[in-house]
Amino acid sequence: MGANPRKLLLFAILAGGALLTLLLARISAERDAATADPGPAPQGYYLLGAVMHRTDDEGRLSYRILAERVEQEAEGADLVLEGMRVEYMPDSNVRWDVSAARGFADADRDALRLTEGVRLVYAAEADQDETIFETNELHLDAGAYFASTNQPVTMKKGRLSVTAKGLELNLDTDEWKLGSNDSDERDVTIHQLR
Repeated sequence: MGANPRKLLLFAILAGGALLTLLLARISAERDAATADPGPAPQGYYLLGAVMHRTDDEGRLSYRILAERVEQEAEGADLVLEGMRVEYMPDSNVRWDVSAARGFADADRDALRLTEGVRLVYAAEADQDETIFETNELHLDAGAYFASTNQPVTMKKGRLSVTAKGLELNLDTDEWKLGSNDSDERDVTIHQLR
């Protein structure tokens, strides 16, 4: 029985194709395994898409903090909040939307230190322009409804834009003070939104 050259050539091509497919699959699997293992995981804890609730003394929800990512490097360390927003409940009558690219929170307190792209937006009535404060650092006592900074602040309302050094804002009464850019630090402007 002689081997047919056509069948032999076809067998060689199929065997070569199978061998090439096996080799490529093995190289692809090794590359995927190398990229899938990033090494040891970092120490600490993190959550993606986190929502933290805060209740008052009677157990009612008073506000919540939403963050794209929350990380705690070690036990008892501050929480690092990325892409965060503070949302007050409607019955608190707080009409401010507070957001920042990054924030730090003590795990046991209401105190937050917001950094990078901090915005406070007042939800105005239909016939009012919204008021916006922007700064790069803000201290927020969320439970006491108080925000402050001694950093440069830009306030925008309609066509008006004011830059000042420092802000004190009561989120509950809507009273705010901008610090003066003059050398006389005692000079401040006080406004009432309602």
